[in-house]
Parts: sequence; C-alpha cells; structure tokens
Amino acid sequence: MKKLYLIFILSSVLFLSCKTVKPIKYGRTVNINLEKLIKKIEKHNFSAHNYSSRFEVKFNNQNQDFTGRGKIKILKDSMIWGSINFMGIPAAKFLLTPHRIQYYNKVDQTYYDGDYQIVYNLTGTNLSFRNIQNLLFANPINPINIEDYQLKINSSSYSLNSKTAHHLIPVIQIIPNYKIRKLEINPLPGQKLSVIYPGFIKIGRQILPNDIYIHSKGMADDLSVKIKLKNQRINQKQTYPFKIPEGYQKL
Repeated sequence: MKKLYLIFILSSVLFLSCKTVKPIKYGRTVNINLEKLIKKIEKHNFSAHNYSSRFEVKFNNQNQDFTGRGKIKILKDSMIWGSINFMGIPAAKFLLTPHRIQYYNKVDQTYYDGDYQIVYNLTGTNLSFRNIQNLLFANPINPINIEDYQLKINSSSYSLNSKTAHHLIPVIQIIPNYKIRKLEINPLPGQKLSVIYPGFIKIGRQILPNDIYIHSKGMADDLSVKIKLKNQRINQKQTYPFKIPEGYQKL
C-alpha cells in the first residue's frame, strides 16, 4: 500500500490571471524544417511566473483502481506543491524542488524526504524536477537536438522520430500550435512510458494541456493514470505551505 501511494502521488505530479480561457483549435501544419520547428516549440514553452489548477486523477494497475481529487501549484523552476484527497478525505501533500522531494501520507502517517532517486525506483526513468515540470506543461522534457530526429509532417501534426533505435525518447508528436501531443520514453529495453495530451486550452498567451494520460508498460506493475485539469490559473498570488507532521514514520 505504501508503494501504491508513492506511485499515485508521483503520477499525479506528472502529471493565470483571470483571463479568458479558450479551447484550442489545432488548425493545420505548415511546411517547415526541423530547425525552425524546434524554435517554434521553444517559443511556445510555458513562460508564466506561476500556475495553479485543480485536478481529478484516475489511477489503475493490474490489481487496484483509485480516483482522487486535488490541487497543484507551481512556482516556475522553483517548486511544485500539491495535495490529494480520496473520497473527500485529505490523504497526502507533496512538495518538489529542484533537488528534493517531500511528501507525507495522512492515511498511514508516513513521509518521504529525499532526492529524485525515488522517481527512478518507481518508474525506471530518471526524471528531474525540470523534466516533471515540462511534462505538466506539454513541453519537451529535454531540449530537442536537431541531430537526433527526423521530421515527418502530415496535415494534423509534426512527428519527430529518433534516428537511432535506442534513443530515450524515440517519438514526439507535435500539434500545429507547437505543443506536444504525445511522447514516448523508453528507459530500458522492454519498458515504455507514454504521455498523451488529448486537448489544450489557451489562457492569455499560454497554451496548456486540459488532460494528461500516462501509461507505463514493462515495469513491475503496468499502470495507467488519467489527469483532468480544471480551473487553471496563471500569475496569481499564491503560497506553498508544507510541513511534515510530527510523529510520522520516515520511509
């Protein structure tokens, strides 16, 4: 059960000023070379000072299903704060900073306070704070190297396919608005982590995902996570309170 909560919290992490929220119409692709496409993608990376959203998350693996609700707040490049409820009952809080992960579980009164090795232990993938932040905003998790990919264009998307069979990220699909629609991560042979963004909204100049689907295969437990983001905001005053309660057992 403790491991399940760890996976659930990290998956939820993976997973606005009051301006008008607009659904994104994708339009059509244009004829463009890879170098210019990469510059367009970088230009559309999330650039607001902070972010907040409520979310619903559905988690399932071969043995268990859970549904939860929560809230997430991000101070760009500095911290990711969140809370999760199960059946209306506060269950856990977490705080990620560039070199540290902290969370506590109210259900069994345990906590974790350590580095990002825990992410690798649970997913088989080395993901840093910056990687996770980029995944939340549908940005490339790392800068795209023009030498690593071939570009294919159809009417609805740009597809970047790795030139080598053993690349960590062999496939990246981009919508015509220059945000990621799908990426695949292959941390080890026989393992695959897929992240899909079914839809987007626009708030001010920021294009943000409405939903995030995560599926991992080939791990100890295959798992599926669906995150629906609601009431997304940018550039509002917010705090990030976090304190591990006394008496909790360290994991």
